Amino acid sequence: MKLITTLTLTIILLFVGMIYGQKPKQDSTIHFITPKITEQRDTISPPMQNVLVSDADVTAPPQVPLPDSLKVFDYVEKMPEYPGGQKAMMEFIQKNLQYPEFAKDNNLQGTVFATFIIDKKGKITDVRILRSMNPPCIACDSEIIRVIKKMPKWKQGMQQGKPVMVRFNLPVKFALQ
Repeated sequence: MKLITTLTLTIILLFVGMIYGQKPKQDSTIHFITPKITEQRDTISPPMQNVLVSDADVTAPPQVPLPDSLKVFDYVEKMPEYPGGQKAMMEFIQKNLQYPEFAKDNNLQGTVFATFIIDKKGKITDVRILRSMNPPCIACDSEIIRVIKKMPKWKQGMQQGKPVMVRFNLPVKFALQ
């Protein structure tokens, strides 16, 4: 009876080099290493017995809380505010948002959920898409990111009388009429 003791399958993918900024070589190929088969041994190594592991042996690294100056809050005592309020923000988005031609041509409609951070000075940072519309529209995602980055400074959020960084989520609906 034979037992497979080692099964090694190595696949060298052409795009691995591109991850590290290298161009793939012209002679790049995919290599498969066949499994090595050896005969089964007559003896089996004995199981480990009398091994004690206590909770004291396994310790997690200490959790050091972040100072408020580095935390990003979801809710604070005084939330950040767009200059002129929410109505002014909606007007800014409607004025600056351009429906991508690709989305118009393909009748793509839906809601894109964006998130960003308003820092201690009211500047917008870390703009990301939480969820794209379905089916996904990269052009729509990019347009929302462009418009959010174009926004003026906000009134910063406050926690215990100090300005703090606050995450803000913004749904934007794309609809054709």
